[in-house]
Amino acid sequence: MKNTERFSSKANFYAQHRWGYHAQAFDTILAQLPNPATCVVADIGAGGGEVSRHLIGRVKQVIAIEPNPEMRSFANQRLGQHPAFSLLAAPAEFTALRDASVDLITVGRAIHWFQPELARAEFRRILKPKGLLCILRLPALPCPLSEATQALQTAEFGWDTATRQNRNLSTFENYFCKTPPKNQTWQGEITEDWEQFWGRLRSLSVAPDETHSKYISFKTAAQTIFNTHSINGKVSIPYATEVFIGSVIC
Repeated sequence: MKNTERFSSKANFYAQHRWGYHAQAFDTILAQLPNPATCVVADIGAGGGEVSRHLIGRVKQVIAIEPNPEMRSFANQRLGQHPAFSLLAAPAEFTALRDASVDLITVGRAIHWFQPELARAEFRRILKPKGLLCILRLPALPCPLSEATQALQTAEFGWDTATRQNRNLSTFENYFCKTPPKNQTWQGEITEDWEQFWGRLRSLSVAPDETHSKYISFKTAAQTIFNTHSINGKVSIPYATEVFIGSVIC
């Protein structure tokens, strides 16, 4: 399966159940721009528009770049009515944007799917000389529930462990120049009922779909984990919003 097709069967769960970014993170991002109201932002690997929605109305234009049609459909439903928002069907490595046309590139949870060398070259091509790259992450923080959920993500329960291991999970800092990017973290806590917890697990790209032979085992184990850690039908998960922002043009 191509990486660009991995969310075709999961877009609905992704749009409904993935965690949102801390709103204050976007104040920090925009504070790095001399005049946000005149800026053009390319939100690459935009998914359903979770990053884009925080920027519309605060910058001149947001161009969402997303190769998956199902994810683009959700982004268009959510944001398509805004005149300052546009949506392009393209991968991170070949966006089709003009040279030096973008003030800021944002990348959310898609960074590990990119081909690093090609994506870096594309970022440098489309950014203006003083343009910035901002990478956002949403890691779960260590807790017994997170550890139990991680233990579930094995081939025994139908997870595509080979693809998970091959993702570029440790390369995000290499997108920036030698000067380390500025970074800031906001911690919070998410409360989920069973539907939200299960929907989020199903939205993960390497989780088994309903047609997988081990789907029932996956769901049964997930229900056991939820029941073990829930109080009054809900679980609480500590998490963080992380922002890394800096230059890719040395």
